[in-house]
Amino acid sequence: MNGRFKTLREMLKLTQDEFAGKILVKRSYISQIESGQKIPSDRMMKSICREFGVNGLWLSEGKGDIYNTSSDEAIKIVGEMFNTLSDIEKQVIVEFIKLPSDQREMIMDFMKKMKK
Repeated sequence: MNGRFKTLREMLKLTQDEFAGKILVKRSYISQIESGQKIPSDRMMKSICREFGVNGLWLSEGKGDIYNTSSDEAIKIVGEMFNTLSDIEKQVIVEFIKLPSDQREMIMDFMKKMKK
């Protein structure tokens, strides 16, 4: 589970401080979860799912897609997180999020190669 917390935080491009602030906990608690020293409380799990539109089953067990939202909710979440993006950029992100994890992984591998 600790790996999924870090994956989510990095996908959101948030520091541990920023992530902690959004769910009203201390940065040290996030650090301890990511390092496997602590197990998150049910309250924290619900806060993360609510704040970021995350699928609780993915967060707790790694099953299903990361986000459990409708297209409209996903667009709203993306829009709130990335105010500087155009509408088409937001839509690309939403469509990416809706892809199965194996397809997202292929795209990410391709983008990493392009970046180099």
